[in-house]
Amino acid sequence: NSNVRFLNSRFDAWADGGHIYNSHIEKADAKIKNLFPATALKIDGQVLGPFSDTLRLLRETPLAEQFADLTQGLKPSGKSRLALDLAIPLRRGDWQVDGKLDFLKSGLKLEDWNLPITDITGSLQFDLDQIHAKAIKGEALNSAIKVDVETHDSDQGFTRILGHGNIDSKQLAELEPGIPRTPFRGSSDWQLQLDIPHKANTKQGKADLTLASDLAGVAIDLPTPLAKNAEVQRPLRLHTRFTGKPQQQLTLSYGDLLQTALLLETRKNKTALIGGEIVLGAKQAKLPSQPGLILTGHWPDFQLDEWLESIPDDITANSTDKSAPPTLTKIDLSFGRAQWGSENINNLQLDFERLDGGWQGGASSDRFIAALWIPEDLTQAPIRAQLDTLKLNLDLGQATQGENPDQKSHLTPQELPTFDIQIAELVINGKPFGKATAKTDRHEQGQRLSTLTVEGENLQFKANGDWTALPDNTHQTRLTVDLESGDFGSLLEDLGFTRNLDQAVANIDGELHWPGAPQALRLSNLNGELSLILKKGQFLNVDPGIGRIFGLINLNALQRRLTLDFKDLLNKGFAFDRIGGHFTLENGDAHTSDFELKGPAALIEITGRTGLATEDFDQQVTVSPTVSSTLPIAGAIAGGPAVGAALFVAQKLMGEDLDKVTQIQYTVTGPWSDPVITSHQTEPTENLAEDPRFESPSPENQ
Repeated sequence: NSNVRFLNSRFDAWADGGHIYNSHIEKADAKIKNLFPATALKIDGQVLGPFSDTLRLLRETPLAEQFADLTQGLKPSGKSRLALDLAIPLRRGDWQVDGKLDFLKSGLKLEDWNLPITDITGSLQFDLDQIHAKAIKGEALNSAIKVDVETHDSDQGFTRILGHGNIDSKQLAELEPGIPRTPFRGSSDWQLQLDIPHKANTKQGKADLTLASDLAGVAIDLPTPLAKNAEVQRPLRLHTRFTGKPQQQLTLSYGDLLQTALLLETRKNKTALIGGEIVLGAKQAKLPSQPGLILTGHWPDFQLDEWLESIPDDITANSTDKSAPPTLTKIDLSFGRAQWGSENINNLQLDFERLDGGWQGGASSDRFIAALWIPEDLTQAPIRAQLDTLKLNLDLGQATQGENPDQKSHLTPQELPTFDIQIAELVINGKPFGKATAKTDRHEQGQRLSTLTVEGENLQFKANGDWTALPDNTHQTRLTVDLESGDFGSLLEDLGFTRNLDQAVANIDGELHWPGAPQALRLSNLNGELSLILKKGQFLNVDPGIGRIFGLINLNALQRRLTLDFKDLLNKGFAFDRIGGHFTLENGDAHTSDFELKGPAALIEITGRTGLATEDFDQQVTVSPTVSSTLPIAGAIAGGPAVGAALFVAQKLMGEDLDKVTQIQYTVTGPWSDPVITSHQTEPTENLAEDPRFESPSPENQ
C-alpha cells in the first residue's frame, strides 16, 4: 500500500503497508533527489516480524556482503523490529547503511555450542563500518546475561561481542551431555568475548571466542592441587578460533596450575579430540606437530593417592570407545614431592615414550631409579620394572594401626595390571636388605602374588598369596610367609624397632588372611596361623616395645613384679636357648597354648590371649627358674668344698623337683603399658614341709 510521486527530476514514494518475507512493513519512505543525473536512492523503512526474517535480510540481500558472517551458526526465534536507512547508488558510488535492530523477547541458538539464548531485549545499531550495542539483556543457562557490542577500527578490523553473567556450573555441564560427571559445584561470574573479523580480514578464521571466569563461588572437586574451595579465586580461560574447517584449536588456562592446547575435529555433528599438549604448571602449551597427546610439566606437590582414588570405576569400559581420548604418545613430568599415603617421594621424574606394543622409559626419585616397560594391553602382560635401588621407610607398627577400612573397593584386582619387579638393592630405613623380586599374575577372581622374595646377608624372606574379589563386591587377601634370619635382633633394629634383642637365629612362618584389599591390613582384622622359633639370644632391655613384635608378654612389667628370689634372673636381660610357639590369630587377637621361653636361668611358659589391636593381655605365665644345676657351684663358692658336696648330694636326691619347688604361676591381664600381674604359688611349694627328703635348716644356716 503505497503512494508514488514524480516532481520535476525528483522521485518520492511512501508505503504504509506490505510484507517482506513474513514481516510487516510498518513504514517505508523512498526518494531520489535528482533523476538526471541520477543520485542515490535513499530508503528509510521499518519492518516488524519474525527475527528469522531479519537474519534473512542480512544473509540474502545485498547487505550479505557486510553482515552475512555475523549470522553464521545462529538459529533465531521470536520477533524483532528492523529500521534501515539506506543510500543505494544508481550509477557509481558506495552503499550507505544506517540501521537499528530492536530485540523483542527474541531468541538465538548458538548451534556450534548448542547454547540457546532467550528473552533477548535491547537495541543494536549498525552501519557499514561498525556495530554498537549496550546492555542487551537475555537469558542463557537459566541465568540472566548482558551483552555489549562494539567495532574496533584497525588494520585488523573486527567486531567484538562482550557478554557477562553469573552461570551455574551444572548448567555449563549440560552443554556437553557426553561428560558423565563434572567436578564443578556452585555459580560464578563468566565473561564471553567473541571477536568477528570484518570481511576483508578473514584469513585467520571466522571468529575468536574466549570464555573467562575467576571461579569465585565455584568449588572444584579434583585432586590436589587442582581442587579449590568456593571462596578461592582462580582464573580459568578458554579460547578457540572458528575457522570454518573441520579442525579447530582449543586452549585452556587454569591459573598457574594447568595449561592445554588441544586440536578438535568436528564431523557429522560429533566433535572428537585429535591431539594436543597438557602442561602441568604455568608454561604455555603448544600443539604438537604429530597427532597424539603429550603430557608434560612440573608441580611442586602431587597427591598420588588422591589421583588414584579419583579414577572412575568404569574407566576400562571406554577403552574401545571410538570417541575415547586420543593416544597418549609422551609423558615428561616432574614433581618436587609426591605423597602416597604417609610416604613422601622427593624429586620424582617420569619420562616415557610410546613404542610399538607399549611404553618404554624410566622413573627416578630420592627413593629409586627404575627402567620400566608398560605393555599396551595390561590384561595380557605384566608391567616390568628393573630398579637399581629402592629405598623404603617403614614403621610396621604404625602401618597396621587404625580402624578397619571398608572391605569394598572402587578398584578390583581384575582391573589392575600385573607386575614383574626386580630390585638390585633394597634399602629399608637406611639399612641394606639385599636384592628383592615381586611377581603377580591373574586368576579367575583376582590376582595372585606368585613370588615375593628378599635375599640379604641377614634375611631370607619368601611370600606368596592372592587378592580375591568376592561375589558380594567385598575383597579377601591371603598371604603365606616364611622368614629366616641369622641375627633377628639386628634385623628388628634395621626394621626400626628398639634394639631389645641380641642375636637369635629366627624362623617364622605363617598363613595370614584379612578382609579387604592388601592395603586394608590392620592388626584388628588379622587372622591366620603363625609359628615362631628363636634360638640362642638374649633380651637386652625388655620393654613394651618387644611386645609389639611378638604380642606375647610384657617381660619388663613382669620383672618388676617378681619376688625378690627371682628378680636377679632378669635384671641384666633374659638369655635364652630357645623361644618357640604357635599362634592362632583371630581378628587381631593372638591365642597360644604352647609358647615357651627356655634359657639357662629359667623356663617361661605362656598360654592365653594377646590383643594385638587392643594391646592387652589375658594370659597364664609359668616361671620355672633353673636353680638346681647352679646350687653345687654356688655352695662351693660360698661355703667351701664341704658345703658344695652337700648341695650336690641334695640335688641328686631331689632332681627336677627342686626346680618345681621354686616354680610360680602368674595371671597377666590388662593393657600392655601397665598390666596387672598376679602370682599363684604352685603346689610343690605348699607341700614342701611334708616332703620327707627335706629337712629344715638350722638357725645359723636359715
